[in-house]
Amino acid sequence: MATTARSTAFTVMSIAVASALIPVAIAPADHRDAASQLREVCATSVYVKKAPGLIMVGTVRKAEKVRVTRYSRSGAFARIEARRPGFTVKGWVPVRYLCAKGRTAEFAKTARYSVRVANSPAGGDPGFFYVGGPANITVADRERAGQKLQVCLTPAPLERTSCRTGRTGATIDSIVWSAAVPTQVRITIEGGPVLVDTVHPFDIDPEPAG
Repeated sequence: MATTARSTAFTVMSIAVASALIPVAIAPADHRDAASQLREVCATSVYVKKAPGLIMVGTVRKAEKVRVTRYSRSGAFARIEARRPGFTVKGWVPVRYLCAKGRTAEFAKTARYSVRVANSPAGGDPGFFYVGGPANITVADRERAGQKLQVCLTPAPLERTSCRTGRTGATIDSIVWSAAVPTQVRITIEGGPVLVDTVHPFDIDPEPAG
């Protein structure tokens, strides 16, 4: 979990995920293989369907680890594999019921400061961070706004240097994730702590093999 240069403890808040299962009509599934991704189920119980929205073949439950092998063309559904003793449940679930790694309302938090990382409305919000998707970072200060800070990403975002400056209470926008690897977000607050955490952008349009 997150650490700071001054050993400041963080707490990580869970993403609230709706539990209602509502069938959604989408375009035919895109069967290109995606990079294998381990995700956690956030909803209490989710039906696994043979095809997106159709014919139940099983159920996965909250906190269960599942492996995502591909996404639908719309990005709304994920094909998953849930391994159980003696068998594996395979099928499609709505992406919105899977926890988005590294994406919480406040992923870094101290008694005074909290950091919010969110997908930018300009790029849409599929429920997880993705390569090429723009994001915004805001550092809230419970005592006063306007402190100088520096935000550094490793690896660097697309078309920008690794580090940018800003102030508490103001949003740093147009941060575009550059790679489907654990990405460190390091925030140095002038006169305050260094907040560090990691987000995990996904590659939703991988290059064809070969």
